[in-house]
Amino acid sequence: MYGECSTECKKYNEWYNSKRHWHAAKLPVPLENHCSEVFSQPSSSFDVEKAALNLHKKIKKKLTVSEWAIYERLYVKNLTEDETAQQLGFETNEKGRKRGYKRIKQVKIIIIKKAKEIINEYGAEGIVHE
Repeated sequence: MYGECSTECKKYNEWYNSKRHWHAAKLPVPLENHCSEVFSQPSSSFDVEKAALNLHKKIKKKLTVSEWAIYERLYVKNLTEDETAQQLGFETNEKGRKRGYKRIKQVKIIIIKKAKEIINEYGAEGIVHE
């Protein structure tokens, strides 16, 4: 029962023909035997910080001054919508509403649209390498 396995055994033959490849794919192998394969792989790193800085520069050119003021506070300085509205002096006339909620919501929609345009134009990799 626990001797050499061969395809003569019915159970082993079923496993060998159906699951052997998945089992082999999941087993780790030492790198020293596969150096050429590992080091020939293209780098798949993505510099998010650099991409964000380049996106900030590109989007600044497409936004108006007031839109950029909101963008900068929300996405560069990472302020909340309330802090942004307070710094920009927004008020509200509606009871129970946060100040500046409508303008900030409008600008966020514009920002998303323009950011998508930039990414479609340059591609994600293109933004990093600009």
